[in-house]
Amino acid sequence: MSFSDNTTDEILIEKARHSSEESFSILMTKYRPLVWGIAFRMCLNEEDAYDICQETAIRVWRSLPHYRSENKFSSWLRAIVSNETLRWLKRYVKGNEKVSLDESPEFMEELGSVEPNVRENLDREERLEIILCEMKRLSPQQRTALTLRYFEGLPLSEIAELLECSEGSVKQHLYRAMDRLKHILCVKEVR
Repeated sequence: MSFSDNTTDEILIEKARHSSEESFSILMTKYRPLVWGIAFRMCLNEEDAYDICQETAIRVWRSLPHYRSENKFSSWLRAIVSNETLRWLKRYVKGNEKVSLDESPEFMEELGSVEPNVRENLDREERLEIILCEMKRLSPQQRTALTLRYFEGLPLSEIAELLECSEGSVKQHLYRAMDRLKHILCVKEVR
């Protein structure tokens, strides 16, 4: 069985539902950057992100018969990887891997907008290192909200659905997380 580059997700999903491992593999390969990006930015550890990706693939394979085609596959997949990562974070909180936070200009702009003197006195690498250390201290919900909002570009409504909370709660998670990150940058600046 061969698939062309224009084989749709719907076709791959339907074939995977009928136990086509090849279709499932193609589908997961297509969405690997999405799954990896969410897992890695939420857990901030390469080895853990790899494990989360494996767990996500297993969960997707088992849940595929329950996937409703009226939902966008990428949204359904985001929910699964986010939930797997949250479960992982609740079990194991560790990691010292570096991640590129400056891939989201909106995130860096938001952090730098309040205290311009921080940008003058701390170089980019120092700021990123401080942010990474502090992100590891955020609650899983805050880290998830930051990842999905600033790195995945999801609207508040989708984040609320994934976190199973209200949009107001998502705003609160984002506000508290950004406030904490801004505060720690200011404290480091004073020292």
